[in-house]
Amino acid sequence: MKALRVTMPDGSMWEVPLEAIAEHRADYFAARRSGNRMSLIQQAMKKPGILKEWAQNEMDWDHVKSVAVQVKRPDHESMLQEGWVNGHAVIVDGQVLG
Repeated sequence: MKALRVTMPDGSMWEVPLEAIAEHRADYFAARRSGNRMSLIQQAMKKPGILKEWAQNEMDWDHVKSVAVQVKRPDHESMLQEGWVNGHAVIVDGQVLG
């Protein structure tokens, strides 16, 4: 199964089946002009670059979250480094929050 793999800002990695993207695209075009939905899906599956572009420009996370599969967990260590270097820092009395 071909999928679009996306790395999120937290370092997690997700895969969305290209067929789900092709279906979203086919629904859009079938509703706006005459065309066979299945034919539109088959044509789109032959052009993965178009599906990548469609996903990035025409779809939101809500469109794919039900079919997205996490293939890599967030990289908390890299986020800690990023926070340490670029996070908001202030001097305090050193009270431990409880």
